[in-house]
Amino acid sequence: MAKPDRARRSTEVGGGKGGFLTQDQYKDVVQYAASRYITIVPEIDGPGHSNAALASYPELNCNGKAPSLYTGTDVGFSTFCAKKDITYKFMDDVIRELAEITPGPGSTSEEMKAMQPKRTTTSCM
Repeated sequence: MAKPDRARRSTEVGGGKGGFLTQDQYKDVVQYAASRYITIVPEIDGPGHSNAALASYPELNCNGKAPSLYTGTDVGFSTFCAKKDITYKFMDDVIRELAEITPGPGSTSEEMKAMQPKRTTTSCM
């Protein structure tokens, strides 16, 4: 999950202050929902949030530089560097950490392993 010092740099659509939940806050939301018979199903929107991740973790860019923060709604112009092992570690960490604190269908270790990114031969853009 995002580290607070890195996440403070994020913004929301339109340019307002961005935000995030700590793992403890997320667990509270999951527990609150479960007490009302609601299952939280997290969405990991890589294409939609890749620019924010790249701005917070510039080492995931092929050039190692953080892009400018983006406040619009267009997607598809930011790309994680597929040539770097750190990219796969980051994705693995995000999925694993989220699975560990999200009970319910689809969050078992075997199901999550099936979702983990696989290294490809795609060139870095």
